[in-house]
Amino acid sequence: MSRGPFGWAMTVVAVGAFMITMDNTVVANALPTMIADLGLSTIGKDWVATGYILTFSCLMVAGGRLTDVYGCRTTFIGGFAVFTAASAVCGLATTPEVLILGR
Repeated sequence: MSRGPFGWAMTVVAVGAFMITMDNTVVANALPTMIADLGLSTIGKDWVATGYILTFSCLMVAGGRLTDVYGCRTTFIGGFAVFTAASAVCGLATTPEVLILGR
């Protein structure tokens, strides 16, 4: 049985879910090093740990609307580009403020 375009769609969704899970896992494991290297306070640590999840959940409705207006592919590529840019900001952060902003 041929999967057609739905096989590709499922693959894209699976890769996106994998990236989200991997991001949160890496941050959770690297948090002690980030605290030591950047001098994060307790509140800063909490913002780093929950900032991405909070932003992601708040933007879900906006993402749905953008998908309605611009289509699935354009919205996914745009979201993936923003995710990649924010990850680069986090990776290059030298202060707690930049790290929290990137998250």
